[in-house]
Amino acid sequence: MNQMDLTGLKVMVIDDSNTIRRSAEMFLKPSGCEMILAQDGFDALSKIVDHQPNVIFVDIMMPRLDGYQTCSLIKRNPRYQNTPVTLSVAQVVMVRTGSLIFALPAVMVEQVQKVNRQY
Repeated sequence: MNQMDLTGLKVMVIDDSNTIRRSAEMFLKPSGCEMILAQDGFDALSKIVDHQPNVIFVDIMMPRLDGYQTCSLIKRNPRYQNTPVTLSVAQVVMVRTGSLIFALPAVMVEQVQKVNRQY
């Protein structure tokens, strides 16, 4: 994925893997994204109202509150019914930007590109 201008796009990544959260942040933040990171569904629900993300990525397999439950709770709020929420699994794609290579969920790369075209 080439460097694109994503200034102002608020991206929430909900994943119990610190590696995935930090890789997403390191990949998207230089493009101008505001990153909101959450380690599980409960953490996300406590942050979502304050930050109002434009797009949300949720890992399916998480302890305490899994991705399906988290997505369901997010979508029950009328404010977030039209916010794209993408459920992801551990399948990753290697993305190169400059001299760095990131391991990101494949759907994350596709969804950010799609939201950027609409934004």
